[in-house]
Amino acid sequence: MSDIINSSIKTAAKGTVIILFGTAAGNILWFATKLLIIRNTTVDQLGLYSLVFAITNVGTLIASLGIHEGSTKYISQFLSENKLSEASSIRKASVQIGILSGITVCALLILLAAPISRSVFYKPALSGPLKVAALFIPFNVVTIIIIWIFRGYGLIRAKVYYMDIGIPLLFLFFLSIFVYLKLPFISIFYAFVLSSIIVLCATGYYGYRANGLNPLSLMGVSHYSSLLKFSGSALLLSLMQTIFCWTDTLMLGRYAGPAGVGIYNISIVLATTLTFPFIALGFVFMPIAGEMFIKRQLAELKRTYQVLTKWIFTASLPLFFIFFFFPEMTITFLFGSRFLDSALPLRILSLGFLLQTFMGTSVVLMMVTGLSREIRNISILGTLLNLALNYMLIKRLNLGLVGASVATMLSYVTISTINLIILHGRYGIKPFTFSYIRPAFGSIVIGLIIYIIAKGLPLYLWMLPVYLTLFMAGYLLLLILLHGLDQEDISMFKIISEKAGLNSASLRRFFDLLTVKRTL
Repeated sequence: MSDIINSSIKTAAKGTVIILFGTAAGNILWFATKLLIIRNTTVDQLGLYSLVFAITNVGTLIASLGIHEGSTKYISQFLSENKLSEASSIRKASVQIGILSGITVCALLILLAAPISRSVFYKPALSGPLKVAALFIPFNVVTIIIIWIFRGYGLIRAKVYYMDIGIPLLFLFFLSIFVYLKLPFISIFYAFVLSSIIVLCATGYYGYRANGLNPLSLMGVSHYSSLLKFSGSALLLSLMQTIFCWTDTLMLGRYAGPAGVGIYNISIVLATTLTFPFIALGFVFMPIAGEMFIKRQLAELKRTYQVLTKWIFTASLPLFFIFFFFPEMTITFLFGSRFLDSALPLRILSLGFLLQTFMGTSVVLMMVTGLSREIRNISILGTLLNLALNYMLIKRLNLGLVGASVATMLSYVTISTINLIILHGRYGIKPFTFSYIRPAFGSIVIGLIIYIIAKGLPLYLWMLPVYLTLFMAGYLLLLILLHGLDQEDISMFKIISEKAGLNSASLRRFFDLLTVKRTL
């Protein structure tokens, strides 16, 4: 195995494990929060909560103006050139712009809350919660910008501490108190705003203690024009991606009742957990891929991409198995039988997200290889496709939740496929190898066999871990029998197991046995 590939895989594995564990912890906290909300609200109230969350996410993105991406780029660039004062100026300009834009969008959303509720979504009850949730936007925008500033300085863990874990932990804390006190539905949004205020204060304090950074020191600012110029294209891309992500919820909010949005939200909450390994890899892999591309190490870049994609796909398989083959059991156990209508959308969305993961983080490689124009065009195309499909399937064909999930799945798969075709056409990079494809398709057969057997038996919840264990054992056996484990895979598996504290003598002998098998 090439030293370059080995080094890249080790770096990506260690970074991905940190981000993945942080994301997993945050996901658990968000899941607990959502479970608390679901169990203490009606289906209609859950739908209103989902709509407010979607609208404030779009508002936050617009208010950010893409400044966070520009701040990371310019700060890391100036630091590499030892231009510390220039980096400091970028930091201050970023925060200034974020404060002004965040307050502006917040004010506009408060003023327009009533017309949006009545004329866009036909739900007057949406107005009050939307006004409260709008207060979240300026605090969250500045927090995001500060964390991306830290990213430029190399303080990557701030995202894990404050964005991934801090916000959901505080939200869960305040929400638990408000639920205990039996406060009204709108208190959910006050809990959300309080969480964002505390996280902003904690984030600034962390930067000051960790590296002497004071992001709120705003004197001596320049670079407004260059920062806004770069961030404009980043904003367009992020806006397309955000609209893309929330189109199904917003369309259902307009053409279906709050109850439909609430039920659909259950499938979204569960299905999106499949994407967390994918997102963690993208966050860590970008700087590694960028360095390899600059050095024109394309062969090593291609191989690293293939190995990491295989393992991210493998990490997504357990949840996919549960959500796709046993959605009713999962939903009933977590949320109760009133949400069983989300079972089919969960199956469809899970398949879409798994297929996206199967094709790898192609958009990351397109970014580092300079295909920004193609990314922009594909994002616009994908957003328009998603809007058209959701409108056609939800409004025209009246397919409701199923239509929304099919539209989302087709849109994700289409964009990933186009990205992969362009990347392969330009640089010959693709994630597929025989050692990847054969076990992946074999896992489908194993899943179907277990599902057929399970359907002939009484379905008890305690049997689900048994089925999952059998599925993963069968997949691991396929990896070995079909030569699905390459030497780079074994190296990465070692790193992850050591990071997780599983460096036992028996496990080391198992890795040695696999290494010998690969050399025979």
